[in-house]
Amino acid sequence: MSGSFRNSFESLEGRQLLAVTLSNFTVSDAVVITGQNITLSVDAAATTPDASIHAATFFNDVNNNGVWNAGIDVDLGASFTPATGSTFRKTIAVPGTWSGTINLVADAVSNVGNWSSNRQQISVRVNPRPAVTNFTISSNTFLPGTPLTFTTTGSDDGTIRAVTWFLDRDFSGIWTPGIDTSLATSYTPDSGTTYSAIVTPNSSWPQNAQILSDVQDTDLDWAANTADQTTTCSSGQVRPTVTNLIATTRYASVGAGAVRLQVDASDNSAVYLATFFMDLDANGSWSPTFDQDLGVTRQSAVSATYTNNITTDFAGKSSVQFAADAQDFDGLYASSRATTTLNNDVIGVSNFEATFFANGGAGTRLFDSSFGVLASTAFGRSGSVNINTNVFVDVNGNGLYNVGTDIIIDTAPQTIVRGTVSTFTPSLTIPAGVTGTPRLGVFITDSAGTSEISTSHMGVVRTDFSNVPAITSQTVTVGNVSTFAVPGASYSVSGNWSAALSGTFVTLFWDKNSNGRWDTGTDIDLGFTAVTGTSGTYNFTGTVTSAMVGWGQFATAVRDASARTNDDWSSPYTAAPTQIFRAPILSNAPSASGAAGAMISIDFDATDDFGIRAVTGFIDTNGNGLLDGGESATSGTAFSTLTGTRTNGRWRLQVNSAGLTAGTYTVYVAANDFYKGDATASGGTSTGFWSSRIAVTLTLT
Repeated sequence: MSGSFRNSFESLEGRQLLAVTLSNFTVSDAVVITGQNITLSVDAAATTPDASIHAATFFNDVNNNGVWNAGIDVDLGASFTPATGSTFRKTIAVPGTWSGTINLVADAVSNVGNWSSNRQQISVRVNPRPAVTNFTISSNTFLPGTPLTFTTTGSDDGTIRAVTWFLDRDFSGIWTPGIDTSLATSYTPDSGTTYSAIVTPNSSWPQNAQILSDVQDTDLDWAANTADQTTTCSSGQVRPTVTNLIATTRYASVGAGAVRLQVDASDNSAVYLATFFMDLDANGSWSPTFDQDLGVTRQSAVSATYTNNITTDFAGKSSVQFAADAQDFDGLYASSRATTTLNNDVIGVSNFEATFFANGGAGTRLFDSSFGVLASTAFGRSGSVNINTNVFVDVNGNGLYNVGTDIIIDTAPQTIVRGTVSTFTPSLTIPAGVTGTPRLGVFITDSAGTSEISTSHMGVVRTDFSNVPAITSQTVTVGNVSTFAVPGASYSVSGNWSAALSGTFVTLFWDKNSNGRWDTGTDIDLGFTAVTGTSGTYNFTGTVTSAMVGWGQFATAVRDASARTNDDWSSPYTAAPTQIFRAPILSNAPSASGAAGAMISIDFDATDDFGIRAVTGFIDTNGNGLLDGGESATSGTAFSTLTGTRTNGRWRLQVNSAGLTAGTYTVYVAANDFYKGDATASGGTSTGFWSSRIAVTLTLT
């Protein structure tokens, strides 16, 4: 044997000895359609103990010769990790270029670069989908109880197996399980590939019933195209209904101002959406530009519960009527709305402290605690209130109560008197699974325990309660009877403090997330005042800033002269959350132009914390900056949002230049929000806060 032949033989022998072996090449479906996902599966094993499989690869063997030919065959990708054991899988979508019989090949390569010595082959047949070529209904109107005849003609490269018809309740154009209704299926043609069925409508059909027809071939594939026809009920309209609207506060788990709305909606056919709004005129119906839209929840169902989570300022009112409506797929709304009233009443946790007492049984720990609860007298409220107090372990440390994560360790019904801080001192048992220093919080629910009427107030956990400094009272005033609680308004925070080891400072901060603790980067430092002695008073005055807008709390704390770690500051003391309001802000209004006498579009950006209600403007024809004389003829009240939302969007106002000549003018534009106020609230009632007006240069030609 020559040396060259021996070398070739040994090289071939080595490749075969180290080659990868393949078996069990399968495909999830032997008859496929374009776009269908199929899974290729093959077992691959290395032939030596020191080798492993690097990857299994798959390709379309276009010329059907069993080997890879670059430029001819089509790579289908590789799998580098076995799905289970030695089995490698690859899922692909059948390309639109495949037709007829497609030859597939599996190969594999080891970690030392050796390929399989026994590539595996399999084939799939691409089945052209059948088609609906014609679909008719015997009448374009219907009456429940009166039969209709459906007739459909289909086509296929082979044989039609069946034709089906269904009521497309959600108008999606495809079969939606749980929503659509199957009406009939025919397996026997009337003649050729034409099938028919007699269907009797019932009262569950919508006013405009969309019927879809589909066909299936003997490969059990459905048509690439469904056909639809609409028939209209001639006996009248059936509107959806809404019931059981429930509004609850969710302050402890989300923050101040959070409300959950929930309503049941049903329809004879299917509900398209539920819509929610703040019924500010309390008339039980939608009043454009007066009521506040709170958004929609879409869910296709004959009957379902719809929810919407919002943050609201209650329009500054003591209580608000919320309303819900529903729309079906005919575009019909309910004949009457569901309404419910929710009080704007946030009960505050003033302060909270806890200290370790003793080890309990089974690895538990016992803590003493103390916290105060204050029900506000805002809006002229008085008397007693029945509540539940809830102490919890803040497992994830986010300062909120999270259902399913945090642990309630004490809950109790209580009765408190408005305007007076009620102090509670429950003994707490910390579960054995909670290690280290627990993060504790407390929040208040209504007497039924269903609505959270306070934010979470996080506690200070101490080594002991002895000689702890404390804020003992706090009084907050923001604005006055003629000034709203808005940026620029004055505030006053005063009260009493005590510190057995001598006080040094009282500090004030704006607790922006209303959790009763200082959070760097979130809360706003409002300064401090030096104090001496073991007790005294404090007083802070200042001006509300734009950074304070929204819900928040004024928080005070006193520090004593001790050198104790973490125990030299009192627990922050807060009253009920305060709502700082802000008027809308307009910006980014470029110059405008148009023909004299025409309607002119003025575009601008507008933002508001809870929504723009209306926009107005006028062309200042005499240049004095006032709406006077005949300028009412050039005013504009027709407005719309171009992009975004009423909270933050781009707007357009139409003003009328009728009667004006060519020249340059100034257009003044302003907007107001949904604030209504209350006769017992700071500043009384209002038709909304008005923005500062902006001036836009208008050139008429």
